Amino acid sequence: MLRLHLLLLTSYFLLLTCDRQLPVGSRTRQHTPSASAAAPASRPWLHAALIAAAIALVYSNSLSGPFILDDADTIVTNAAVRDPGDIARVFAQARDTPLAGRPLVAYTFALNYAASGLAVQGYHATNIVIHILCALLLFSIVRETISVVGSRQNPEPGTRNPAPAALAVALVWALHPLNTEVVDYITQRTESMMALCLLASLYAAMRSLTERRTILWQTAAIAACACGMLCKETMVVAPLLIVLYDRAFFFGSLRGAFAVRWRLYLGLALTWLVLLAMMVPGPRASSVGLGAAITPWEYLLNQAVMVRHYLGLAVWPRGLTVNYGPPLPYRLGDVWPQAALIFGLIAATLAAFRWRAALGFLGAWVFITLAPTSSFVPIATEVGAERRMYLPLMAIAALLMVPALFALSRRAPKATVGIVLLLAVVLGAATASRNRDYATELALAESNLAHWPTDVAHGMVGSALMQLHRHDEALEELRLAARTAPRSRYNLGSELYNLKRMDEAIAELEAFAGENPMDELAPSARRILGDAFVTQRKWEEAVKQYRLALSMIPNDQATKQNMLGAMNNQGLALAASGRFGEAASIFRTVVESDPADLGARRNLTAALLDSQDPRSAETEARKAIEASPGTAVFYDLLGRALATQGRYDEAIVQLREALRLAPEDGEIREDLEKVKTAK
Repeated sequence: MLRLHLLLLTSYFLLLTCDRQLPVGSRTRQHTPSASAAAPASRPWLHAALIAAAIALVYSNSLSGPFILDDADTIVTNAAVRDPGDIARVFAQARDTPLAGRPLVAYTFALNYAASGLAVQGYHATNIVIHILCALLLFSIVRETISVVGSRQNPEPGTRNPAPAALAVALVWALHPLNTEVVDYITQRTESMMALCLLASLYAAMRSLTERRTILWQTAAIAACACGMLCKETMVVAPLLIVLYDRAFFFGSLRGAFAVRWRLYLGLALTWLVLLAMMVPGPRASSVGLGAAITPWEYLLNQAVMVRHYLGLAVWPRGLTVNYGPPLPYRLGDVWPQAALIFGLIAATLAAFRWRAALGFLGAWVFITLAPTSSFVPIATEVGAERRMYLPLMAIAALLMVPALFALSRRAPKATVGIVLLLAVVLGAATASRNRDYATELALAESNLAHWPTDVAHGMVGSALMQLHRHDEALEELRLAARTAPRSRYNLGSELYNLKRMDEAIAELEAFAGENPMDELAPSARRILGDAFVTQRKWEEAVKQYRLALSMIPNDQATKQNMLGAMNNQGLALAASGRFGEAASIFRTVVESDPADLGARRNLTAALLDSQDPRSAETEARKAIEASPGTAVFYDLLGRALATQGRYDEAIVQLREALRLAPEDGEIREDLEKVKTAK
């Protein structure tokens, strides 16, 4: 994995060494080739090395941060990312999980696991490298874009060096604390990989206008766009952003852009088919989209508050939060100031795009990249997420830094370097401080509760305290969270069960399962309820809960097998304590759910014999022999069942067959001698 990281970074630096602009001739009057060759000499590889070193330094204290939150489902317990050679399994992630419909990201986790197992440092290092690559591409795009704008405004050579402004934008964005969620929270690699593909696609599309190898660069742009569609659904905006970029910086109109670039645009649009193929199975159908538990209007009102909050964090990144909880029941009167601000900014963006296309493009970048997650398409599980600002923050950094630096460079050029360095130091220090919140799950949860107190935040603290076995504190937090956070009610019930407070556990788990029958944790809640009823010797209630649990997971074989295994163990425990009838009821539930489980059928047959029901035992033994005619133990069980009914001759035939199949088995030989004696 280290070699892969070095290869990615080396490839970028090699790209910089051949990063030159060549005129394209007169393909279109609207086209203006870049004038970076005419700018004052610069060393882009040196700037790139500075960016990479700054990011590596600032995030060096995050490498030992543990797996947190969704990382458990994404990596720790996810058997589908254990073998990168099994591509089909890696790509087929379970529905409603962070990797569902995002196979390319899933494959990088499989590579991480193959390289270092569950050693967390490798996963963090990969996230940091991806962040570095995003920053380097941002630096290149800003540098070349400034060159394009500069060549239009003043075609004389040596008039403007774009590298310092590009460096400032890249550093401010890369070191901004608002990006820590994407880098430190391993699962959010989905966001950074999508961003990397989007930037690569935009960079290649731009180079196709300034290089002679147009087809090669356009092909690279389309390929990168397709890869982004395999990383995260928000990549859907990439083709539109590239069209708007061309219009803002290379062409005088959209008609002119389409006249020259229609083949590229068509290829980019076709990558939406890749995304459609990922979305057809409905990877997040229960939590995202118009079928979610919240209406589009309610979600839109919530987003007015959240987008205003994001913009504030971009300027003053204090009180960062990893979980904002579910949407709130706002009405228009509650959010009209925020809504007015957002609509005013959108109107200003539209006007700017008409009169100052470059400025308008930056505003459009912010709102378009936010649109998939922060508009009217509901995401019921979380009202906001700071990772959604990973792409928008790039445009905000450019919007704040480029005009200010060019204005300052005319009056106090020496001060420009100092200001950029000061910003980098301040932002880097804030990011390093935020990294410490990710050092433990409890520290992150307590930070979340302090900055954005919700019932979900109480639940996060309670879950973290559970892991530390601080039971009394955990129960207090979980009870607060259970008021409105269903998952916390499940955790509360589980914790009470572990503490053997069965009546309380049953009350909480029944409330959770009854109110949230479609939740992915509902089957587990039913299974724990079954276990709780077993401890209370309420066998009928236990079997009922087990059957309900199994009926809720018909398509998830891994979960089903885990639950059946737990039930089988519970049956063995009952049999060992002499409660054979109750054990037989549980074994029968397992066998009915999985008729091919011969071990469970053997346990059922033995339990039926011990509970003095030889006829039922005979039936089960014959079914087992039909399924596995070469297994000696089933002939032994059948012989015992027949002997118990007084059918000694038939029993001897079956026991002799068992001994033939297992001649060294002393128990079978003993059973045969007992039957012969009884006869």
